[in-house]
Amino acid sequence: MDTAVNRDLFLEKLNALIVGKREDNCFYFSKEKYSKIPFEVVSAKTKCNTPLDYRRLKSFDVLKNNEEKLIVPLKPEETNIQYYVTNDEMFSVLYETHIRTGQGGRTRILKELQIKYKNITYEVVMLYLNLRKQYQMKYSAPKKGIVGKPVTSSELNSKCQVDLIDLQSNRNGKYKFIMVYQDHLTKFEERESSTTSNKNVTKLRSVKQINVVVKARASWAIQNVIIV
Repeated sequence: MDTAVNRDLFLEKLNALIVGKREDNCFYFSKEKYSKIPFEVVSAKTKCNTPLDYRRLKSFDVLKNNEEKLIVPLKPEETNIQYYVTNDEMFSVLYETHIRTGQGGRTRILKELQIKYKNITYEVVMLYLNLRKQYQMKYSAPKKGIVGKPVTSSELNSKCQVDLIDLQSNRNGKYKFIMVYQDHLTKFEERESSTTSNKNVTKLRSVKQINVVVKARASWAIQNVIIV
């Protein structure tokens, strides 16, 4: 059974949907209401003298197998049978159809349902699919990629740019990040593996890198005849 949609939650939402419908609608049937209709259809076939009798014969017929099933009356030479199902059966029908269509969308599901079922409507299909979507959004694991995160600090930014590259999806042992330090003046770049993205730790390491770069700046300035 579908673990992505809670059956009880589906039925709760379905019942809330049905509250706004007319009592005599031909799409939503409790077990009690469904069980009464076959008797009314058989009775209408014998007398058919009230508006209710005419409505029953127009909308329903009874297929007797191991149990009585409500179906759409067949026209001459028509062979395809469309069934009515109870509210409680809708969840199973939707789940099986969703699987059979390769977890298709509303159009494929509706097209498949209309072949065999009469009273599963667009709004019920959308109710089921929306509950699946809500489940997937809630429980799907976020996709982690390689993401660069700038480290913001006015003190550091005046001298250099420091970025953290997130490698959690492709970590190397305990190392999950790479700190990238680039000096603004010399464009000197240094990289260091890190186990944390803590900004204070990153800032301390960046200060150490500045000390390293001071020597690189001096060497660079001499080579390019620039006074630091």
